[in-house]
Amino acid sequence: MNSNELDHAPGNPTRHARDNGATPDTLPSHPVSAGLLYGVPAIAAFLDMEEPQARHLCDNGTVPTFKIGRIVCARRSTIVAWLEEREAAGRVPTKRKDVGRQQQANAC
Repeated sequence: MNSNELDHAPGNPTRHARDNGATPDTLPSHPVSAGLLYGVPAIAAFLDMEEPQARHLCDNGTVPTFKIGRIVCARRSTIVAWLEEREAAGRVPTKRKDVGRQQQANAC
């Protein structure tokens, strides 16, 4: 087997993404692909949820994703920013009766 055949062997970690059967483990180590979540299983693992739940969130546009061919992808940094926005939105005080009472008590 020559070196060219070894480069394209199915188990070779240096295999290129354009080859058939590329998986996140076989993507080249490159700054662009370093922050890439390639496929719903990778997105689900990153979000620590089951794959069907992640697929639903990706399909209905809740999670910011894009496609490379037919593969749903996302950037780690984009998902982290999206989660931070969701977290910040959850901290907004809501109108509750006891909030008004606390303000009145503080005014006295």
